[in-house]
Amino acid sequence: MAHIVVRLQNKLSPKKGSSHQTVTWKDYHTDNCFVRKQNVLQQLRYDSRDFALAIRNPSTKRTRRISTETVELHTSLPEGIFVIGDEVRIDVMKALIVGPQDTPYEGGLFEFDIVLPSDYPFKPPSVRFLTTNNGTVSFNPNLYPNGKGTPPHRWALRPLRPPINAANNVIVVCLSLINTYRAESDESYWQPFASTISSVLVSIQAMIFCDHPYENEPGYENVHLAIEQRKRDRDRDYNKKQQTNTMRYAILDWMAKGHMRNGIWQDVIKNHFYYNGKALLEKAKNWEASNDVFRYYNCRQDREPEDYLERRKKGKTLVQEMEYFVGDPK
Repeated sequence: MAHIVVRLQNKLSPKKGSSHQTVTWKDYHTDNCFVRKQNVLQQLRYDSRDFALAIRNPSTKRTRRISTETVELHTSLPEGIFVIGDEVRIDVMKALIVGPQDTPYEGGLFEFDIVLPSDYPFKPPSVRFLTTNNGTVSFNPNLYPNGKGTPPHRWALRPLRPPINAANNVIVVCLSLINTYRAESDESYWQPFASTISSVLVSIQAMIFCDHPYENEPGYENVHLAIEQRKRDRDRDYNKKQQTNTMRYAILDWMAKGHMRNGIWQDVIKNHFYYNGKALLEKAKNWEASNDVFRYYNCRQDREPEDYLERRKKGKTLVQEMEYFVGDPK
């Protein structure tokens, strides 16, 4: 596997004499933040695909609005957000958000399905979160199975990881902007003539993949000062868990699993790890030094490829796995 990564890095290196060279990750994002590809509809999760296929007879105004927004995506997406649209079905998209710096999600790749309903823009987009390791991992209190969340509890009794519905593994993004989360004011909900696809993605990046995700827990801000220390402890423990989840499922899996590495995001993945791989390795070392959950995590659960499985049986740490994929070849 290491030699595959090295070949990818050599292939992506700027070539001498090229009339146009992508020399930084920022340049790459500027040139590729929004592209169209064939058969994006077939790449959607089954529930998103069924929802898209059920749309019939879209209006001309809807089509015009979507066309306008997709043109704006070329210039409105901040660094770290990528969108792929279907060449035929302009109302079908996939998005990939890179975890922002100085958060427990830093450098992770988080995938979403986006389908615009038949009465768009009068109803918000349908957004599904896919980076869940088949429904076994929750990255944020606002990423719940079926969008229903957990029953109301006192925050101190609430589990760190929301339960996952193993029957269908549907993860709906809980966000007031797309009307899936209760807000204090009407202005926070979807506004047909002001809200856009871009604003939804920016909100997800800023409000969900934030530096203190446990603060998204309902009622967090109302916790009595008498248990303030317990609240801080929960916040710290939750960040430790998400640092570990990010490295394991949102970074290493994209390099280790062939169907992910060579899928629809292949070009973005190659460039992300070419330009940012060394920095991610240093971040892994920093997290290992300060995070006991991260430090004592052993990689033992993957099934492909075979040599990766054997390495995990031997109890490799997350840093050792990162060194294997992005370190200097031996």
